[in-house]
Amino acid sequence: MSINKTSRIKIFCILVTIALGALLGWHTLATPSPVPAQADGLSAYRMADHIRIIAAEERSVFHYERRMYIRDYIIDFMEDLGLTAEVDNFTMTTEDITRSQRDRGRILADDFFYPGRIDVTMYGSNVLFRQQGRSDTAIMLMAHIDSRGVGASLNPETDARSPGASDSGYGLALMLEVARYFAGRELENTVYYFFTDLEELSLLGARRAVDVMDFSNVSMILNLEARGIRGPVYMFETQAGDLETARFFRDAVAQPLTWSVAAATFRQMPNDTDLTPFLGRGFNGMNFAPLNSLLYYHTEHDSYENISHTTMQHYIDQIGALVELFATNPRFSDINAFTTERTGVYFSLPFGILVLYNDIVAIVISITLFILTGAVLATCAKRKQIKIRKTLLWALIIIGAMFVSTAIGWVIGTIAFLPVNDLDSFLALISIEMFIMWPSVVIILALFWLLHIKLGCRFSRNEMIIGSMALLAILNLLITFVMVEATFLTSIPLAFTLLCFFLSKIEAVHKRNVLLYLIAAIPMLVVMTLLIPIIFTFTLALTIGGLAIIMVLSVTMFITLPALWQKE
Repeated sequence: MSINKTSRIKIFCILVTIALGALLGWHTLATPSPVPAQADGLSAYRMADHIRIIAAEERSVFHYERRMYIRDYIIDFMEDLGLTAEVDNFTMTTEDITRSQRDRGRILADDFFYPGRIDVTMYGSNVLFRQQGRSDTAIMLMAHIDSRGVGASLNPETDARSPGASDSGYGLALMLEVARYFAGRELENTVYYFFTDLEELSLLGARRAVDVMDFSNVSMILNLEARGIRGPVYMFETQAGDLETARFFRDAVAQPLTWSVAAATFRQMPNDTDLTPFLGRGFNGMNFAPLNSLLYYHTEHDSYENISHTTMQHYIDQIGALVELFATNPRFSDINAFTTERTGVYFSLPFGILVLYNDIVAIVISITLFILTGAVLATCAKRKQIKIRKTLLWALIIIGAMFVSTAIGWVIGTIAFLPVNDLDSFLALISIEMFIMWPSVVIILALFWLLHIKLGCRFSRNEMIIGSMALLAILNLLITFVMVEATFLTSIPLAFTLLCFFLSKIEAVHKRNVLLYLIAAIPMLVVMTLLIPIIFTFTLALTIGGLAIIMVLSVTMFITLPALWQKE
């Protein structure tokens, strides 16, 4: 079958758009080159020198002597910089651990922790350093000294072990390097460095700290975590009412990487970090972590040999920039600088762009898009450019496609997990999940596009575009009142589709297929740029078990795009 010139132009435009969108999407996830140890700035290589010592041996909750060795190493280094250690030594029994689990909603009764539990007494040590500024108002960096070494039974003979090079060696080394960089400088505001202990055991160190230590001068907390060892570092959690916190992040960091939907989703999950007890007491804060290479997380492979210098450089560039802005700007001397009831809607784009607006703007955008879409539908129906019945039928077909994509994702995710019955089989699945996820998403989107091609002869281009926009406008409005932080996922495709729909009606454009295809490429390019890093990140965060969510998200953001390429 021969392909005419117009079809060749169309195919070429589609392929170029996909390639450029993929390139820009991956650029969002780029990490910087590491700074040499001999350079003046913050250096990943100097971090690595600390990690070589920190991760030389396991330092789990069962390794008290090793943890205290690292604690003393930190104290010696920080005191050489002129900072004074405030040490809080504490003891926790199995009863304390059980109470902590119950408070977090993890268990239901006093006499139940986990089957096979053994009674233990744990010793911990939290350490705080303060670099005083002209103002007492402080930003606090926080990471935990202990590494993974505790499981359900609290049994040192059977529980998993890890040297903790990334979790939380990255955080410890980063704090030491930041402290070196700022040592001796005259600061406008104060910097706290807080090293917690027993984080891997119900956050015991952090939970104790909020009860017995004075953090009343702290207005911002940066918690340094790791759920992987490579790839970019994400800001994945903030407090509710995070508009000013997100603005601070955007203004300070050259390569900010975050999405408001991720922060909102994490707040609803049972997962927690050392930041959790502080957020529960009304503090403002941000959580940071690399997510890639989950294979190394909480295993013996989280070692010095596997660290990533580019990941560490991205980490320290972000944290160093935040400390720099806070510590040198008098605006942050106000303890309430980050306090607001407004929620931020934000998302990262290539070239270090972080788009940010508040929830009121998001609501106005959603309502405006809904009204505009309704006006387009009513106008086209009045002019008899569409049939309402067929337009609604197309919307129902798209809803069916969304349900089918969700079901396919659930089935694939469920089947993938059938052989998983222990840690080794789970890690084996994690090692190939990207090879399952990406083809699945590509195939479902290709089938979605094929649906448009096969049914295009039964519906007009206007009916397909307007039906898709109407459905997306309704979804966008519903999301606004359920999770406003996620509205950009639907409002951006809808806004660009509306724009390009109007442009396609201009007579000079309407008569030229090439111009129509170039206009159709605009929303597709934007969505591809935004969607690819989100899919990648959600897969890392949710693993293959979240494929159903990833599939329906992909189709939802893709709803209007294929129809723009249809002929009249």
